[in-house]
Amino acid sequence: MIADEFWNFLSGDTNTMNQLLGIINSIACIEFKEKYEFLNNPSNKSNRKAYIQQLKKWNLFSEILLVSNEERLLKAIGENSGLIRKFNQPMFKKEEYNIERLTALIQLL
Repeated sequence: MIADEFWNFLSGDTNTMNQLLGIINSIACIEFKEKYEFLNNPSNKSNRKAYIQQLKKWNLFSEILLVSNEERLLKAIGENSGLIRKFNQPMFKKEEYNIERLTALIQLL
C-alpha cells in the first residue's frame, strides 16, 4: 500500500493522509513554542475565546470539551483535593499530552 491508502485503511476513512498533513502543518510553525506555552499555562483559559481558538487549530477537541464544561467539572470536583490538583495541571507534561489529567477529568462529565 502507498501512504495514502495505508492511512485510509488504518482510519477506515478517506483522505486521511491529507488530514494528518494538515494537522501537522497547522501545529509545526514558527510560533510553535509560543502557542505551546500559551496552551500549557492554565491561567490562559481566562482568555477563553483565544484559548479555544488555539485548541481548535491544534485539533485538541478533548481539551475543548473540558474548557467548555469547566463549571460542570468544578462542581463535580467539589472539595476533592486530588481532582483539584488534576484540574490545575497543565495540558502537557514533559512535552507529552497529560493523558492522566484528561482521563481523570473526562470521567466527571
